[in-house]
Amino acid sequence: MPTTYRWPLSRCVAFRATMSLSLAIPISLPFVAMSPQDSMAQEKSAITQSWTDSTGKRTIEAEFVKLDGVQLLLRKTDGKEVTLPLYKLDDKSRLLARSIAKHGLSSPAAPSEPAKVVEFPSTATAVEFKDIILRELNNKNPMVLWDALPASKQKQVEDLVQLASTRIEQRTLDLIKNFRKTLLETLTNKKQFVLNSKVLPIPPDQRPLLEKSYDSMVALVEAMVPTEFLEVKILQETSVRDLLGGYVANVATKSDALDRIIPADSPLKAVNTLVPADVPIENISASQVMVPGMGKFVLSEGRWLPEEMLKSWNQGMGQATQAVQSADPKAIHKAVAQGMFATNVSLGAFFAAETQQDFDEAMEQIMNIGNVFMQSARQAARAAAQGGPGPGGFGPSPGGPGGLKKQGGLGSPD
Repeated sequence: MPTTYRWPLSRCVAFRATMSLSLAIPISLPFVAMSPQDSMAQEKSAITQSWTDSTGKRTIEAEFVKLDGVQLLLRKTDGKEVTLPLYKLDDKSRLLARSIAKHGLSSPAAPSEPAKVVEFPSTATAVEFKDIILRELNNKNPMVLWDALPASKQKQVEDLVQLASTRIEQRTLDLIKNFRKTLLETLTNKKQFVLNSKVLPIPPDQRPLLEKSYDSMVALVEAMVPTEFLEVKILQETSVRDLLGGYVANVATKSDALDRIIPADSPLKAVNTLVPADVPIENISASQVMVPGMGKFVLSEGRWLPEEMLKSWNQGMGQATQAVQSADPKAIHKAVAQGMFATNVSLGAFFAAETQQDFDEAMEQIMNIGNVFMQSARQAARAAAQGGPGPGGFGPSPGGPGGLKKQGGLGSPD
């Protein structure tokens, strides 16, 4: 029987996000932003640690006090406190700060070294190339998918991220930070309303499992949007690989925590087959192979890559670059502010719900809005495929049929 590598469905979230994020970050950055405040204030440690800057040339001895978002507060030996953005520290110091913030100094889990760049021999055959990727995936290193890209394509993505970071303002990201913080707080504070809701389509036999795994699910949602993506300076000064590496590691940790809660016989415990370990690879030529179910792969700059991806890569990157170059930061801010306002209006009752009935009524309205939005989006997609505008655009019209009711929200457009 063919051997396959299998991962729990929850871990596949991290796996599948790695490559999609490497392309989605630069394309979507001017228009959307993501972030988690994945660390809260921590009680100070009583042990002095060594902290080194990103250049590796300067080290200070100081106590960890707290990690607030991406701001690390330290207390030096002379009693003076200093605040340092994480991006100004080297990898080891950043990992140490996050480890102490999460586990405390008493945790036996020491901060791990960042995943090393996976080396691919320039003369690797398609089979050897596949085996390296499967080996790293089996060792829980999804960053191999980034390392599998040729250096020239990594550079294109890096350049696009840098360009995109100049087209979005910090105040725009701050809008989404505030919304995300409110949303997560609401999910936490309204936990019992969610669990007891008669509107949400939760099968009765799955409610006990939801109650047991709820906190881990919220933590996973929080991890899916890394704090670093909401700091312009970090985006400008951090490599894409470092951004992705921290993101994937965080998501994988939260995914594993959730996976340990889910019973073996639960549908959520299903596994996804990633890549057959012994799939037959048919040689077409010295630079082309055919992989059943995956299409043709072509040797490019020492890497075996899908032919379809290679064909569309330059066009896609060119279009993305052109779109980012033409983006107006002020227009982006206005669009995000309006989007946040509309979202806050629709979710206002959800945030403010004080009874189960209030919550269920708000949730029912939100679900109806979502259905209208999806229907409108499908119509727009069909119209776009035919070369024309979609009826009603990409969402419901405020105040229109099935649209947004004016309720108490969280604010107005900036």
